[in-house]
Order: sequence, then C-alpha cells, then structure tokens
Amino acid sequence: MNAMLSPRRPRARRALLTLLPALLAATAATAVHAGLVACNPPSGGFTVFLSEPEFTRAAFTNNEDMRDFMKRLTKQLDDGQDRRWAHSPNPNPEVRYVNCVGRAPLPTGQDFIGPVVDTMYGRRVLLEIWGQLDAPDGGGGLRMPSAEMRVLLVPMKYAANRNETVPVAAMQRLDYAAPAPVPRPDFVNLLARPRDIEAFVNAALGFKLLRERSHELAHRNLCYASAQLQQLEKRQPAGRVRDDIAALRGFVLASAAKAVVAVQKTPPPAGGPPVLSRLTLQDPADPCAQEVEP
Repeated sequence: MNAMLSPRRPRARRALLTLLPALLAATAATAVHAGLVACNPPSGGFTVFLSEPEFTRAAFTNNEDMRDFMKRLTKQLDDGQDRRWAHSPNPNPEVRYVNCVGRAPLPTGQDFIGPVVDTMYGRRVLLEIWGQLDAPDGGGGLRMPSAEMRVLLVPMKYAANRNETVPVAAMQRLDYAAPAPVPRPDFVNLLARPRDIEAFVNAALGFKLLRERSHELAHRNLCYASAQLQQLEKRQPAGRVRDDIAALRGFVLASAAKAVVAVQKTPPPAGGPPVLSRLTLQDPADPCAQEVEP
C-alpha cells in the first residue's frame, strides 16, 4: 500500500508549490487592506481625510507622539476660518478635516480598490491625505524635518474606475522640507499649508459637482482650483511632482470649459425665456477669464 502511495507524494508536493504563490498573494493582499481601517465623515458637507503617516524614529519617538501631532494638525486645519473655496448646492457648506486614527494607506495607494473609493465618493469625501515623515540629522544637534505627502483626489479616482476620461494622476504628491535645521521638528508648521490643500479641494469638489450637473458651482470651484494650482506649480521644482500638478490644472480648465458648454446648451423652459447665467457669454476656450479667485 505504501509503495502504491509513494509515487503520488512528489506530485502532491508539486501541486502545493504551484498553489503557494497564490496563497502568499492572498495573504499579502489581506495584510495590505488591514491598514485601511474605517474612517467616518461627519454628516453633511464635504470631508478631507487626514490619515496616519509613516514616520522614522527621528520624526517621532512612538505612535503616541505621532497621533498627538495628527490631532494638532487636524485642529489647525479644521478650525481655519478661510473657507472661501467651499461652495456647494447647500448654503454655507462645511468642508471638514477628519483625523483618521489607525488608518494608514500604503505609499502606492493600492489600498484604494474600487469598493473603498465608491464608499468614500458616496459619503462626500473629497481628499485623503497621508505620507511619510522624517527628521534626519542636520548637524550640531539640529534636525531637518521633511515630508513626502500623498493626496488622493477621490472624485477623479472614482471616475477613472468607471472608465471615464480622466487623463491625470488621481494620486498627487507634495514634498516639503524645512528651510533650515531646527532644534525640534514641528511638523504642524511644516504641513499646515491651507492654500496647497485648497487647490486640491477645489479641484475635487468642482469635478464632483460637474459630474452631478451642478454646472455653475462646478465652474466656480474649478476656476478657483486653476488659479491655486498655478501658484502651487510655481513653488515646485522641475520634475514629476510639478508635471502632475500642471496636468491636473489642464484637466481642471478643460472641466471648467465643459461646465460652460453645458450651461450654454441648456434649452430654456418650455414656453419661457432663456435662463440667464453668468456663463451664458463665457468663452469655453478661455473658461476662467472672468472668474476671480476667492
């Protein structure tokens, strides 16, 4: 009996070796998505998720220090009074920043699979921001804080997942570095740059409103985003980051032109006069010529 079974053992081993890569891949995928814990946006308005960054021991001693920083960063951004860029169909809308404790996307963004993005889009999440923080030795006992941040534009990712034409990177990157060595890293001061974030918020919000056919408000936010992205682009060194921002600005302007065309093609109500709009006489070839940044 043993003699009859022994020839099958090599085949069993070969079968197991064949299955092993698939088993390892499944295990790896589970580990990846385990880091993207749920984060609940407040009801009403729009939301920006601030997720936990990766960090070196030079940046923070432990998770508690990092989470204290995240609380302070969220509060500073959320308490900001400059909400000129937040326009929606509701009066006085809110754009809230949410500290997503324990949520740590991978630098590649591969956590954001279709169902995850669908849920975020449906719950009016505009952006998710995360990254990597370090504070290498700057000499003389000083540190040089630096940050490599990722920004996921949720509406763009959602549309791309549906094979809509979105010829830009839905995940943008920003690099920050302190201008000089400091005794103690202050990452809140390094990263609390509302004008940079506003550019992406306006772009995401305007595109979402365009998809929802709220053309007037979409156009306004897209034009605000174009002006802010132009300034952000100028502050970046030559390279991939700057090129991605430039491409996003081009897409934003093209989207603003679509909003203008949609308004101009809207037929008047049956038996009524044409609907007057500030976009009626706007030239789609220069869609933001008459828009003033907030």
